[in-house]
Amino acid sequence: MSGVWVYVENREGAISAISREALGAARQVADSLGQPLTALVFGQGVGPACAAAFDLGADAVIGADDATLVGGRLEAHGPLLAKLAQERQPAVLLIGASTRGRDLAAWAGADLDTGVVAEAIEVKVDGGVVKATRPVYAGKLLCEAFVTGSPQIVTLQGPAGAGKSRLVHEFEARARLLTGVSGVLRADGRLFEAEAPYALVRDLLLRRFVLWPTVADRAQRFDRHSTWEFAADLDDRLGDGSVRVVAAEVDERR
Repeated sequence: MSGVWVYVENREGAISAISREALGAARQVADSLGQPLTALVFGQGVGPACAAAFDLGADAVIGADDATLVGGRLEAHGPLLAKLAQERQPAVLLIGASTRGRDLAAWAGADLDTGVVAEAIEVKVDGGVVKATRPVYAGKLLCEAFVTGSPQIVTLQGPAGAGKSRLVHEFEARARLLTGVSGVLRADGRLFEAEAPYALVRDLLLRRFVLWPTVADRAQRFDRHSTWEFAADLDDRLGDGSVRVVAAEVDERR
């Protein structure tokens, strides 16, 4: 059994941010083990993503291009990943810890009869074994875990400071530079709010300026345009330039 594999999430030819992080970590693991790195790219029209995987450090790419693989359905990707792993016997399988990645890792672990280390924030090689550091007790402590079976499956959150937290800090810095904003309001979203992501923006503005909409107003579906219009209207009413839209382009795939 040899080789390091990394599962690469992609959409419309682009590799997801968490899979780019996973590719970087997998490259380090492969180098430490002295083994080749293979990227798994499943979907439809995956040519550009396969090429990008090479650019990001993969030595080889296994691409599966079929309409049944569109959208990352677990029922399609799971059996395909398990079949390939059974045939080619990789030593290590790394997967980004997205919602899809966590489900896929669990599927692969069950089909391949091996363990899974979930939500790792760092991986290293010690004596030929991939050891993962992961948070426990709601992040209050860190522990080191590893898989004794094969392949060793690990889901990766990405290096500390390379995900959402860094994005927020970069946004804050850019907002202050461009607009002179002295503070940034934050909010958390939930899965059931995915259909109305811009409601968070509107609610933050309402809370900041102590303006609460009527029940009927809150019941409507908030989209990007209504949110920008609301911000512009609020700015007009306040008349002090304290509300500004600093970025109108949002990645709606996340």
